[in-house]
Amino acid sequence: MTRWKLAEHQKDGIYAIDSNGSILLSYDMGLGKTATALMWLIRQFRIHRLEDALVICPASLVPNWLASFDTMANFEGVGPADVAELKKRVKVTSFQKTYKVDKRVVKHRNGTTSVKKTTVLREDVDKHWGAIIVDESHCIGNHESKQTKACLALARLTKHHILLSGTPVSGGGGSEDFSKLYGQMKFLDPDIYPDWKAFCARYVATYDFWGKPSSYHSKECRRLLEDHAVVARLEDCFDMPGKAEESMPCELAEKKAYNDVRRGKTLPYGVEIKAAGGQYPKMLQICSGSMKRDDGTIMTFPCSKDAVLKSLLQGTDDAVVVFCNYRASIDRAESIAKEAGRDPLVFDGRSKTPTWKDFQSGKGDVLICQYQSGGVGIDLYRSHTMVLFEPTFSSLLLTQALARTYRKGQETRCMYYFLTTVKTVEEKAWETVRSGKDVTDKLMSDWASKGLYL
Repeated sequence: MTRWKLAEHQKDGIYAIDSNGSILLSYDMGLGKTATALMWLIRQFRIHRLEDALVICPASLVPNWLASFDTMANFEGVGPADVAELKKRVKVTSFQKTYKVDKRVVKHRNGTTSVKKTTVLREDVDKHWGAIIVDESHCIGNHESKQTKACLALARLTKHHILLSGTPVSGGGGSEDFSKLYGQMKFLDPDIYPDWKAFCARYVATYDFWGKPSSYHSKECRRLLEDHAVVARLEDCFDMPGKAEESMPCELAEKKAYNDVRRGKTLPYGVEIKAAGGQYPKMLQICSGSMKRDDGTIMTFPCSKDAVLKSLLQGTDDAVVVFCNYRASIDRAESIAKEAGRDPLVFDGRSKTPTWKDFQSGKGDVLICQYQSGGVGIDLYRSHTMVLFEPTFSSLLLTQALARTYRKGQETRCMYYFLTTVKTVEEKAWETVRSGKDVTDKLMSDWASKGLYL
């Protein structure tokens, strides 16, 4: 068997970690960030410079990291003993399992009591580590989140800090969210600025009405990122075959339910709208042929996306990846794939096994994924055809999903089909996430105040 060799950008990454001790590996998805970090660990373990290491990542990527230990045996110069050392010395955990909330009853002078909640590190991670690796490090950008605070506390307990993210300051669609620099840069250098206020004083250009940052000194922010990152882009490292996107217009099949919900007449459907803009998620669900009631049951409706998806599946011999936002849509797409004579596999939060690996290895010919489960950290380059059945609310998840097929190993031009229900709020949702913005509760409230699609 031919052994794998490190690419030049991976060698550069290892050299950067050796030289700086702390670094962000900002490699495009598919360029081997994981392998670069693990190869550095292997070399450190061999010369006894490190005793152990902690890897922190999204929960969905924990199995991938554990499996990657065995994958390292495919690289030149890596033997069974190296793999055994990785399994022995490296702990892999999720962001949510780095901290816990302690509750303490406080007695007051007037005789009353209250419960004080304090976020603290979990005992199994609260120690001095030889190195800490944070994968998908944009997840620790929010200065207020518990997982950011936990990672920053851990950063002070180690000498070597490694961040991995192909999109460290991206919300998707090419936009830049420099607020995400705060947690990432402070993780690499805990003393770079004392707190969020000091970060804002240096890098925020303007604030909105509510006192939140609305723009940043972009040159200063990019310089900060460049000073702490090694960057590698897919097209610079490999000859890629190109890609194209196409919107597939679909008519609204269930107009009565859609218009009733649009006008706020939701109680007959078992749905109560409690906030401004709260009808939009339900309208989006109807566009895809279902709606979840408040009691958890699902209503189903006619949907013209069924015929469009079936036509796309029957119109190609290629293995196809389908992304959905709702579980009802996943089940619907699975039934449509079977009607089209396909052999579908499903990968979502209900999956007990990593079916994407089965798909990538040649089993089945359609993989139906939920954005949250299949959009991060997996290879799906067996396929060069992707169907986006409906929009996610996260532009970053969309960017990540599109990169599952367009990555190292892809040899065919990639096609992306966006199923869009015309003259509905789904057009606005797609426009929003494809331009790099998230569909948030606040944004939908703004839409409602302007009467968009109402």
